This record gives sequence, C-alpha cells and structure tokens, in this order.
Amino acid sequence: MIDMTLNTCVQDQAVYQVPLEIVSDILSQNGDVLDSVAHSDIITAVAPLLENNQPSPEICAFFSKHCRNSPRSSVVLAMFTPVIYRILKHNMDFGKNPRLQAFVRDFILALHSKENKDEAFRHFIECMHGPSSECPHPRVLPNLVAICLASVATYFQDSNSFRVRADINNEESDSSTDESVLHDEDVMMTFLRMLQLTADFDDWLPALSGMLLPIPFPKVALYHRKLTTSLKYIIGKFADDPRCEVHTAVCGVRDGKPGWLDIFCPSGPACDDGGELFSTMLQKLISCCCRRRRFLLSVTPRLFEPVVQLAKKGNKTCLEVVCSMLELDILLKPEQEVQVIQVLKSTEEGRTMYDALCERQLVLQQLREKGGPKSLSLPSKSTDADVARLFSNGPLGNLESLNLAFTHVTSQCAKILIKLPNLKHLNLWSTQFGDDGLELITEHMLELLSLNLCETQVTDQGLRNLSDLKKLIHLNMNSTPLTTRTCRLLQKTLPNLVSMDTRYTEVLDLGEEASFC
Repeated sequence: MIDMTLNTCVQDQAVYQVPLEIVSDILSQNGDVLDSVAHSDIITAVAPLLENNQPSPEICAFFSKHCRNSPRSSVVLAMFTPVIYRILKHNMDFGKNPRLQAFVRDFILALHSKENKDEAFRHFIECMHGPSSECPHPRVLPNLVAICLASVATYFQDSNSFRVRADINNEESDSSTDESVLHDEDVMMTFLRMLQLTADFDDWLPALSGMLLPIPFPKVALYHRKLTTSLKYIIGKFADDPRCEVHTAVCGVRDGKPGWLDIFCPSGPACDDGGELFSTMLQKLISCCCRRRRFLLSVTPRLFEPVVQLAKKGNKTCLEVVCSMLELDILLKPEQEVQVIQVLKSTEEGRTMYDALCERQLVLQQLREKGGPKSLSLPSKSTDADVARLFSNGPLGNLESLNLAFTHVTSQCAKILIKLPNLKHLNLWSTQFGDDGLELITEHMLELLSLNLCETQVTDQGLRNLSDLKKLIHLNMNSTPLTTRTCRLLQKTLPNLVSMDTRYTEVLDLGEEASFC
C-alpha cells in the first residue's frame, strides 16, 4: 500500500508573503482612488497576515493614511493593535524603515481621537506590556520610548523653526498658524502621556530611567510648563522607587550635563512646587545607600545654594543634607561652613540636628585621640554591640590593626569602624559582614593597606567598590563570588595591589583570566 501522507509545509512563508506583495503592488498603483469601504475591507483581509510578517512600506503608508483620515474607525483598534505590537516587539532600528515609525505614531494619534482617549491610551500600553508582571519582549519599551521622544523633539524643532521664520518676516502669526501650533502642542502632550503610562509598570522603570539619561529633551523644552508638569509624574516615580538603579538616575550627570535633580531644584527651569519633588529626590538619595559622601561631593558644587535656601525655610530633608555636608567635611570654603551652621541654628529642628552633631563630633574626637593599643583581636562570640562598647571605653587613635575574624559582627559595625583614623589592617574573615558595610568602608577608610573578606556575606556588587581603596596592598576574597568584570576592574584600579587571594572563590565567566587572581 502506497503512503499518500501530505508532507507539504502548511506554514510556508510564501503563503503569507505572496498576498502581501500583491496588496503592496495594488496600493502603490491605486491607493489614492480607494474609498473608505475598500480601506476597511483591505485592512480586514491584510491585518491577520501581518501577525507574523513585517508590513511593507506601501502597507504602512496605507495604514497610516487610514489612521489619519478615519481615526475613529472600528478597525483601528481591532486590527492594528496586533500589528503595532509585532512592530514594537521585533523592530531593531526605525531609521531603516521610517514608515514603520510613522505608522506607530499615527496609530497613537488615532487613539487621541477616541471619545475616552485616556482609557484607550491605557488599554494600548497594557496590551504592549502584556498581562504578566514582566514584559516578555525587551524591545517593546525602547521602541515605544524612541517614538515618543522623537515626536516631542519634532514639536520643538517645528515650533522653533516657525519662530525663526516669523522673526525674519517681521510679521505676526495669523489665527490659522496659532491653531496649528496649539494642535501640535496637543500632539506632543499625547506622547508625553504615553511616557507617563509606561512609568506605571515597575519592570519598565529601570530601563525607562536609563533612557531618560542624559536628558533627551532640547533645553527650550525644559522651560515648557506643560511638558515639565507631565515629566514630574515620571521623575516622581523614579524618586519613589526603592531600587538604586532607578532612583539614582535622577542625579545622573553624564558628560557634564545636568540631571533631573538639577532641573527640578528650586533654581532649576522646571521647578513649580517650591522644591517638593527636589526634596523627595534628595531624601531617597541620602537615605537609601551608604555612599552619601560620594553623592554629596558630586552635587554640593552645583546645588549648595538651593539646598541652603530650602533649609532656611525649615525643609527637614535639606536640613539633614546640610548637616551631613558639615559632618562629612564636604564643604571646602570656610564661609560655607559658617553659613550652614547659621542655617541649622535658625530653626528648632536644625538646632536639634546641630547639637546632636556636636555631641557625635566630641565623642569622635575623644575616640581619635592618641592612645590605646596598635593591634586588637576580639573573641569569637563578639557582636556589633561588643564593638560599640569597646570603642566607647577610651581613645583608639593608635589602632592600626583590628582582627574581627570568626566573630558575629555584621555590616552594622562599619558605622563604628569608619571612625578609626589610623586603621590600616582589617580582618573580617568568616563574619556576617555584607555589601552595605563594605560600601561604607570603601567610601571612608581610604588608608586601608590590607583587607580580609574571606567567607563573608559580600557579593560581586559590593566587591566592585573595592576599586576606591587605592592604597590596598593585600586583599583576601577567598570563598566569595567574583565575576570577570569585577576582577578586571580591580586589576586596573588598584595599582599597589601585591596579592589577591581568591582560592575556592567562584570566579564567574572568567575563563583563562583566572590566572590573574
């Protein structure tokens, strides 16, 4: 008996491509003479074929025209949404196919024409994100943001060009031109609303915060009140987010350009709330992680005056900031120190902070006085409380070597260790010391010559901060996680390092370069 089983592949690409090519040819020759009924019929027939195929430039132009001419047509949402989703999911460069970008842009503007446009916007963004807590397609957000940013930039380019032409011609704009400018502003706000809605998804916030750095808007846009009011919602989301990669993006000055912290400070172009958003950003930045000193060193030259002005008005966050500037010896000019002290004394809350600072400084001065042993080793059952008790019993200004190996200390003891002025050798072998403590140590204890982190709780994220310890000679990271990136970083940034022990260390993705360690 002969086997007559059909072996033809029913998913042959030609099954989809040939009809699309035929439609493209028809549209290129007869697109201008088709009526609205024909438009709907063609879209209904073609759209299902595009779920697995990229639309041709002719089809994109045809779809764009329908979005512009019939934005409230039922086929716009029903038929175009899956096509738009595929474009955003797979496109790698709109520059190679501007028709795709134009189609997505016209589709978004068609949503603006719906009776309940905000609901239509929200439904569209939810469809692009997907029902799960994390969007499964990493290209969707960058492509959507690129279209929104390009549309905003186009508005300011076009409006600026109009102003230049008007100045050259020395004539007032007529009413029709005014209406056009207002319409263009409405279009721009549509895309800003899209950006706002993307900020409502937690999994998109890290990538979104990175895409808005450096600040991707022309300087004139930062003085546009409607635009900056819309951006406040997004930047507020960044500032409230607990993840460092998100909220630190607000102060990310790159290549000398200002960050959102500068833009929304009381003297910045976008501040319209008396510094409320600025204070929220500052509060998160000074309280979230241990590296206050590095942050304050970076912002004090630019933001000292706005912070002081808010502190004078009793702003608690700014009072904390100026108090930290004083405590960490950030202020380089004596007159700034005098100014900060006067500001702190001008309010009741500030006086309380200043009195507490003076008390801490007195205790610190006593601790740092010359005296005490040069070397100390604590018993194996010692805790953070024991370390604090020891340091309160007299001066330790001579202490150069501290052995906490096999004790029960945690990262909390780092707040005490950083007060030791002459400590050069620190042994934390087999303790509960973690990344938070290591970040604090690497920020303040820059005189360390040897550090033992063997069998501690530190991770690769914390180990990267070791690059700040420029005088380090001996480093033990035995039995700690380490990646190729961190290993290379330490190799480049620790010029005095003589030995680095990584025996039994899980060197991830290191390959042949493990020989360095």
